[in-house]
Amino acid sequence: MRVNRKLAASLGSGLIIAVCLAVVVLVMRPMVQTARNSALMDSCFANLNRLGKAMDLYLADNDDHYPRAETWMDNLGTAIESGSKKPVEQVALKSYFRCPEIAREDQAAEFGYAFNDELSMGLAKSIDTHSKTPLVLDSSDLAYNAHGSINLLPNPRRHMGNCVLWCDLSAKNIAARTAKDLR
Repeated sequence: MRVNRKLAASLGSGLIIAVCLAVVVLVMRPMVQTARNSALMDSCFANLNRLGKAMDLYLADNDDHYPRAETWMDNLGTAIESGSKKPVEQVALKSYFRCPEIAREDQAAEFGYAFNDELSMGLAKSIDTHSKTPLVLDSSDLAYNAHGSINLLPNPRRHMGNCVLWCDLSAKNIAARTAKDLR
């Protein structure tokens, strides 16, 4: 039985191309995943920075007192609407309170951020270390108006760490998993 040389050559070339494509996919996959995680983290920071601006507006309108923990999203939503020059759609407004890592259509009722209970109704000026006191954080409690302690940080962490909005209104990524790790 004689094999056609042209057929054998084209089968061999096809096999080499398939192997090369498989190697490229294997090499590119971690890079694509890292880029995706980085984009989600950037989106999370953008949300937290918006919430920081809304908190700044809220504090200015409320004699420098933080909102009640049980209604913090409602209060910041009102601050965002009042500080905006254009009407804010409710869908867009709710997206500010959604961590992009968990914000998928099948989880439309889940949010992913929590307010630090220790600050509820407190005076912002009374905090000694604004840059070390968490205000809003990535949370394992996905409910609307979620609130609690730093122990709500998701474990395992979401996007290469957990994102936190500090009382100085800066957003940072932290590697801490618990309150003990944070100190």
